[in-house]
Amino acid sequence: MNNSNNLDYFTLYIIFSIAFMLITLLVILIAKPSTGLGEVLVTINLLNALVWLAINLVNRLRERLVISNNLSVSHCQYAAEWVAGSERLDH
Repeated sequence: MNNSNNLDYFTLYIIFSIAFMLITLLVILIAKPSTGLGEVLVTINLLNALVWLAINLVNRLRERLVISNNLSVSHCQYAAEWVAGSERLDH
């Protein structure tokens, strides 16, 4: 999958998650569900959205760290191979 498509999907996910959380907060603060069970269900939905948002943010950051670490390792390997190759040519 293309990285630009991943970013687009991730951005859409963030937008929809934030919109859902705002709607849920409005329901909690303004609509005042009539039953205690309704308040519990709305609160659980809000917590669910927050947890999934946090999970996806952590996965996205971890993915970026792995990619940056792989790039730095490959640069180090390239430099080591280049030095080893130049030493072979000197002898």
